[in-house]
Amino acid sequence: MTYYEKNIECIKKNRRYMYSCLKDMDTATTFEQAEDVNSVITRDGEQAVIVKYKGTEYRLNSLYRPIEEANRWAEQFSFNNYNNIISMFGFGNGIFARAIIKKMGEKDTFLIYEPCPDVFFHVLNNYDITDILSNTQISIAIDKINEFEFHNVLRGTMDITNMSEQIMCIYPQYDKIFSEICIEFWKEIKDAYIHTKTNVNTEIVFGKRFIENTLNNIKYIGKSNTILELKEDMPADMPAIVVAAGPSVEKQIDEIKRAKGKTVIFAVDRILEYLLDSGVEPDFVVTVDPMKPVKYFSSRTDVKIPLMCFMESNYEILDRHVGKKIICNCNRFLDKIYLDTKKTPPRTRSSASVATVAFTACIALGFERIILVGQDLAYNGGNSHAGGVKEEYNSEREVMIEDIHGNQVKSRYDWKEFVIWYQDMLTVCPNLKVIDAKEEGAKIKGTIIMTLKEAIDTYCDENSNFSLNIDEKATTFSEKEMVFIKKYLKDNLNVLNEMEEKAQDAIEACNILIKETKKSKTETYTAKDSFKKLSKINNYILEQPINSLIDQYVTAVAAQQLVGIYQFSDDIRENNIKTYEKSKNVFKAIIESVDYIRPILEKAIDEVI
Repeated sequence: MTYYEKNIECIKKNRRYMYSCLKDMDTATTFEQAEDVNSVITRDGEQAVIVKYKGTEYRLNSLYRPIEEANRWAEQFSFNNYNNIISMFGFGNGIFARAIIKKMGEKDTFLIYEPCPDVFFHVLNNYDITDILSNTQISIAIDKINEFEFHNVLRGTMDITNMSEQIMCIYPQYDKIFSEICIEFWKEIKDAYIHTKTNVNTEIVFGKRFIENTLNNIKYIGKSNTILELKEDMPADMPAIVVAAGPSVEKQIDEIKRAKGKTVIFAVDRILEYLLDSGVEPDFVVTVDPMKPVKYFSSRTDVKIPLMCFMESNYEILDRHVGKKIICNCNRFLDKIYLDTKKTPPRTRSSASVATVAFTACIALGFERIILVGQDLAYNGGNSHAGGVKEEYNSEREVMIEDIHGNQVKSRYDWKEFVIWYQDMLTVCPNLKVIDAKEEGAKIKGTIIMTLKEAIDTYCDENSNFSLNIDEKATTFSEKEMVFIKKYLKDNLNVLNEMEEKAQDAIEACNILIKETKKSKTETYTAKDSFKKLSKINNYILEQPINSLIDQYVTAVAAQQLVGIYQFSDDIRENNIKTYEKSKNVFKAIIESVDYIRPILEKAIDEVI
């Protein structure tokens, strides 16, 4: 077998996405980056890669001892976290990557971005890199081939425990050769950090509210349907319209009226009142925010339009709404209710905004054409929302973004996140046709730009007249199943009491471990016994479905403990003491969470019919 055959076979076996991207490439594809790529034998019998780019030759490895050079280079990086994220610009021939791999722990993730496909193909043909290709801790993204993988994996692995302790490195020379792509590499890491920080801040701010909403909304579970149960009722050959709250909705209200019956209209909560005042009744309203003010839903008390919601959506809005609820998502605590009654839990992914959730709901319902309305995602003469709404301007949130005409316009960091989210979805759903019906605003790459009138004329059937009588549809749970659900909730009151006792025991075990670690350099029998007890308690807590609610509380009140819980120094005893101290604080937060959850759960039990 040649090097190429061996490497490709390894990619096929271990990297399906990369293999599919390589397979879909046109055989005549040229990348027009490197003028020449070749390898030379070094003094110690290894190989060094030489790249000719814009008339200049760059040597990517030492001509004497390239492995020794790479090992020295890797010494500058400290791996002080339990679950490090290492992002590296440049793969080269893999020698520098191997130097990093030697330092990695079993929970670390290594992301490599190779900006030059020509270098990668040269390496595939001339080197055995199967040891790297088969390593499941490593993600390799190649520019213009599977570059989305870097973006996707980076955002998927970064969380509260590792976002502040990332390791970022550049393969020597790569920043000089591929300087423009290198800037994009740093920008991607910065955007991923902002994305994660935003999510963490959301959990910290809304953690307790998530719990309150989930338990208060349980009373609606017996009269609801899941989004999955609606799929069979949806005319998938029709387009769906997602109406967000951007200022451009004002200009398009007449066309939205014309679309009624010819499309299925999903309106976000904030635009509902404006639509109803304008004589438009959407087919569905979508609400997901845990603290969305009721005034941004409707001042009306008779709204019967089916409401798509999460179990974590603001319970005050669900209380105001008098129609049927469509549950789109729930946490592990409620997952068990669906699974134990032989039903599929609704798992529409939480995403950037209520509009993006509405978009995801359309995909889940099988729509292949989605028309976006009101997704301006940029300021329009100071207005931020339809109806002349001007939110308080905050320069710290401002960012410039490309609009549909190629100009730079004022936007916000969160709106930019929404743009990125849509672009990511279009990457993973290449067969989805998305029309962005606006005449101004942020550009969403991959969408078709046209007016709403053009979209309706092009994709809608004038003779269609869609309507859905949701009240005739049987609810998810029967009366008999509701009796089981009530028992499940009561059983979890007992689980809470047990968790509180075990958390107290865990604090006591941590105190013993701290004392024993300070007293002795070697592990004592007492320390070993306490550690075993602590592990057993941890496993019990993690196994309980209600821990998904407790975890939200702990994140909210003990975020600082979680940020540093996996950061270590070279002193093992110091690391252990630090871990036990932080663990104590987490267990204290668990006890607090039980005291917080118990009365809300008791109220929820009383309200379940």
